[in-house]
Amino acid sequence: MSVPIRVIIPDGGRVAELARIVLSSLPLSYASNGEHGPGAVFIVDGQATAWPEAVASAIKEPAAGVVVIEPRPAELGSLLGLLDQHPVPVVVDSRWTNPLLPAAAEAFATAMTSDGRLECRVIIPPGQDQQNALVDQLSLVRRLIGAASGVRMIFTSDRGYFAQAAAGGLRLDLSLVCTRAQPNSATVRLITLDGSVELFLPSGDTARPAQLITVGQNGVTEAPALYESGHRSSWRRLRELINSGQTTADLQDLAADIATTHQRRPPDDHKKEQTT
Repeated sequence: MSVPIRVIIPDGGRVAELARIVLSSLPLSYASNGEHGPGAVFIVDGQATAWPEAVASAIKEPAAGVVVIEPRPAELGSLLGLLDQHPVPVVVDSRWTNPLLPAAAEAFATAMTSDGRLECRVIIPPGQDQQNALVDQLSLVRRLIGAASGVRMIFTSDRGYFAQAAAGGLRLDLSLVCTRAQPNSATVRLITLDGSVELFLPSGDTARPAQLITVGQNGVTEAPALYESGHRSSWRRLRELINSGQTTADLQDLAADIATTHQRRPPDDHKKEQTT
């Protein structure tokens, strides 16, 4: 039996509470919050302004691994350079991380055709950073069918946005709705000439299961429910990486998605196209 790894949790705040809940559910993999020192796992609040510096500090410790919870867009060049010199598994636990994503990616890959179209719709409360929301959407799309590119904003306001892009050879519609009338969620739907695949993801703060429904020539298929939060699945993934001595490309992928949001075309460009 493997020895539990010490975990360093931030002091106070939402991330600390989430981390302690996950920690209590994985007693064979991780030990209670311990003192700093080599060989520990560090939990980093990705909404903190200096989260890249916190990850860099953990890598220098050196840490056994790092989980970054819901990271906000940031400059990651220096951190990626440090990671190249000191490989440490860093798992990005983004807003829409979910244990059903691997099965969903397989279902999308099986159903994808050149005539398909992908839609990704997200609901979050008003007042949250919309670039952060877009990065989270792009990270979700990447996990399902690959990296998105050519993001063009069609409409944006304080109530949300609508954008178009390309991913996996498909046209991609990205929409954000800012409201408190419905719970946080993400819905990704692939529509083809002879069927569809739809993935519904609830808030990552709950173990409410995601739903994956495939419609094809053989009828309707719903994937088995997995009652596990996305945060817990990220911790399990990190332990598997540590046990196997592997690293990840999570931070590199995050940096690429952040760069994609910086390259997006604003709504005004689309308006100019319509008037020329």
